[in-house]
Amino acid sequence: MRLLLPVAAAFLWPVCGAAQGRSGTPAPPVTHASCVENTHRLLGAFTGDYRVEAAMRLGTGAWDSIVAVAHFRQELDGCLMEERFEGTRDGEPYITLSLWGTSGAPDHPIQRTMAHSQHGLLGLSEGSWNAAGDTLTLGDSALVRGTWIQQRYVLTRPRNGTFTAVARRSEDHGKTWTVTLRSRYERAQAGGVPDPAIEHETECHAAGTPCSNRYAVPD
Repeated sequence: MRLLLPVAAAFLWPVCGAAQGRSGTPAPPVTHASCVENTHRLLGAFTGDYRVEAAMRLGTGAWDSIVAVAHFRQELDGCLMEERFEGTRDGEPYITLSLWGTSGAPDHPIQRTMAHSQHGLLGLSEGSWNAAGDTLTLGDSALVRGTWIQQRYVLTRPRNGTFTAVARRSEDHGKTWTVTLRSRYERAQAGGVPDPAIEHETECHAAGTPCSNRYAVPD
């Protein structure tokens, strides 16, 4: 979930006015009503509180497995989505704060700005759902100590209160990718009790039977 500050100015200017796609076609003017409608349509499925099981790759290459919590809430009267992740990494508190919006370029309308508590750098990524509407891919790039770093953050659409997220990074212009994060989110009911569908999924996995709402983390 670590995203770095992109240097492409094109990622930034759509926030201030009508965006253009890579084809140069202007997007319709954004109003508060359209902003709320787009955010609900494109991101509303994530709304809620979650228990998160995550494996994070540390700088040493070792993996750190944690259990955390995450919260997705509407912000600015529904125009944005706020995400807060609270856990640990390498034995220290690890909290991320993200704002999600849907007023980017027509071909990549979803934007996410994110920072975490271990260094506070702001990152901005953009992307879209695939044609099937079941996978959301965000990407960014940054020049870090003389090396271009590309990053991808891929989420599945929530089904029965569950979704997965995988982060990858490339240091060779996208020729090879290294997984840096694998996480699985399970929505909690009031009081932090898992949804019955999540309990059912856990039981059928333990029994070795197929689960209709199973979402495996891709390689």
